Amino acid sequence: MPFTKIFKDVQAHGNTVLTVVYTNDVDTVEAYVNDYKDILQGRKEKIVGIDVEYTRDKKRPALIQLSIGKDDTVLLFQVCATFEQRCPAFDKFLANPK
Repeated sequence: MPFTKIFKDVQAHGNTVLTVVYTNDVDTVEAYVNDYKDILQGRKEKIVGIDVEYTRDKKRPALIQLSIGKDDTVLLFQVCATFEQRCPAFDKFLANPK
């Protein structure tokens, strides 16, 4: 079953406070990816932080974290719980070298 949880005011380090979205819902992921694209389009330097956690057998990604800056929402996408449903917008975003 798809889920989305939003955590606000997550204390990261120092004075850094984040908003974190944790989801396995591909529609939610698509919406945040589209927001990221809009935000990055207006920036001279386009930097995306990516972290991947794998399943216990290390054969498939379990969770992918995306961040485009400390002032923007951090996305935690639990890909192992999407019931084999793909998110084409997410795939395209990651494949874009720009």
